[in-house]
Amino acid sequence: TLLAFFAISFFASFYQALTGFGLGLVGIPLALLFLDKFTVVMAFAVIGVIINGYMVKKIDEPINWRIVVPLSIGGLIGAPFGIWLLIITPISIVKIVAGTLVILFIFLIIFQKKEWQSD
Repeated sequence: TLLAFFAISFFASFYQALTGFGLGLVGIPLALLFLDKFTVVMAFAVIGVIINGYMVKKIDEPINWRIVVPLSIGGLIGAPFGIWLLIITPISIVKIVAGTLVILFIFLIIFQKKEWQSD
């Protein structure tokens, strides 16, 4: 299972570096097939901080604090609720919700891409 987790983490990190998003969207549902929800969430939180920190350092443009500050405040306020929800929710429900969200976002991306192409 450790080898599977490393492979999933590598693939998700590569996708994140390539597109700028998707580490959790790609990696978490796949990793939930092999590991418990607490390990997966914590591992991908650490991986996300490392990758996004590296990406921010590589970008030459200044940080837009008008966007970063409200998002950070929202994340800090929402994190305790998310942790509480993770603790009380059975893993089967987490897997269903994660899979459903992945499928939903895939369809949204596909239809948004078609909209871009028709403009």
